[in-house]
Amino acid sequence: MSRSGRGQGGPATAQRGGAGCANVHERPPLHRSPTQRPQRPTLLPLLLPVPLHPREQLRRLLLEHRPPPLLVRRLARLPVPVHRPHLPHLLALLPPAGVHHERGARPLDSLPPAGQVGRPLVDACGEGVAAVVRSTGVVLAINDRVGLPRPLRVPGMNRFSGVMADGTSDALSGVSWQGKRVVVFGMGAFAVENVRTALESGASHVTVVARRLGTICPKMIDYLNFVKPWDEQYRHDPLTNIKQMKCWRDCYIKSGAVAPEVWPGKVKHDGHTISVSDIWFVAHHLGKMCTKVGTLESMVEGGCVLSDGSFLPADIVVGCIGFTRNTTFCEQLTGRTEVMHSNYLDKNMMYLADAEIDETAFNSFFGSSVLEYAKFYTNTYVQAFERPDALGSILWGAAVKRTPVSLRKWTQYIAVAQELIEKDTTMRGLAADQVRERTKHFYRTMSPEAFLEVNRLEWEELHERLNGSPVSKDKQLPYLFGAAPSWCAPANEVLP
Repeated sequence: MSRSGRGQGGPATAQRGGAGCANVHERPPLHRSPTQRPQRPTLLPLLLPVPLHPREQLRRLLLEHRPPPLLVRRLARLPVPVHRPHLPHLLALLPPAGVHHERGARPLDSLPPAGQVGRPLVDACGEGVAAVVRSTGVVLAINDRVGLPRPLRVPGMNRFSGVMADGTSDALSGVSWQGKRVVVFGMGAFAVENVRTALESGASHVTVVARRLGTICPKMIDYLNFVKPWDEQYRHDPLTNIKQMKCWRDCYIKSGAVAPEVWPGKVKHDGHTISVSDIWFVAHHLGKMCTKVGTLESMVEGGCVLSDGSFLPADIVVGCIGFTRNTTFCEQLTGRTEVMHSNYLDKNMMYLADAEIDETAFNSFFGSSVLEYAKFYTNTYVQAFERPDALGSILWGAAVKRTPVSLRKWTQYIAVAQELIEKDTTMRGLAADQVRERTKHFYRTMSPEAFLEVNRLEWEELHERLNGSPVSKDKQLPYLFGAAPSWCAPANEVLP
């Protein structure tokens, strides 16, 4: 799920550039005698071509070195973290090879020893130089689902007397929201985040307009999806699922927020995420926001004209109408237009990227976290390197289903993960360890009882923050999740 508040990814969210990550500009000093060449680990042949335009380098390298799988990374001025927990294992599994260079190139200064963490894979690369790594295995951990933002462009924008901007890339930084009438177009994660920003910054009212209504869930629902007990098939208890779904539905009913059109048959629209926001429900209850189905037809001096001819007065208009898919990057890098449901493009060549969030995407132990998906498939990649005979038929065999790269969906790789767990004892154990350690981390960071108290207090404080003055308890939106800790395992069963 996409979070409309800070701390996306739950308590386990990693900080960029934190411990265990090495950036290419943070190079440790090289130590060697001028008369002695350092002993190089014989892991990867590396080519450092003379500086060319990066696009031209990429084009030439792909033409020259295919079909062997390649990993091509532009390093010029990009602080790219290259260490991951399994990198030492992957390096140790690669076949012996020397470090080579060709005419017009210079040799690499050093490689990190296998098993040494916190150092860049390529550790002496001049400005404007790309590195080519030839190997027997490649993981393409690149963005897929979120490409370029779709701009909100309609006739009459030049006549609008207020502020109109896209809700991405800090385009609205420095804008004063205090007392303003705000209209947000779109209802995905970025739209919900802009709603939060506007309301917390003192907007008098926010109207959200979308072609279809997205799904918003309270923070407690997202928390429960990670900490509630799982059965052997990684399903939550149906009875407690019904109880929390009733609380969720009551949040919509009691606040006056409009539930998505697909309820109760589906939780969300295909292609949509589920945004997490308490402020959404409290603001509806206080009359500080509303939602409408429609699209923007044109702008006039004082506001927006919608497709049904209605007029919305506005001081600030924010466009959050989605992103193009970024699948063409994978296709350009690899020359492949199809990917297996296992995320593999070929043997030992994985496309580890987010995909379209389809209907049942959150019904797995990955929950709402791309990080949890990446953890499991990183383990899968390592195991497949070590045991190709055991796992190859599931991951890249002839019977593995394929789909166009542009049509990848979460449920495809969730189904393969389930097959791995069912058929392979080691993968079953790794999945169980992942879920157990994650649950322990949640309990240590904030147990269900602690989360309940903090969330309840925040829920009550939101009323005063949005109203600008205290709101008596009897006029607040009731907090509906008081029984939630009883749906979770006791702390002494989770923590040693």
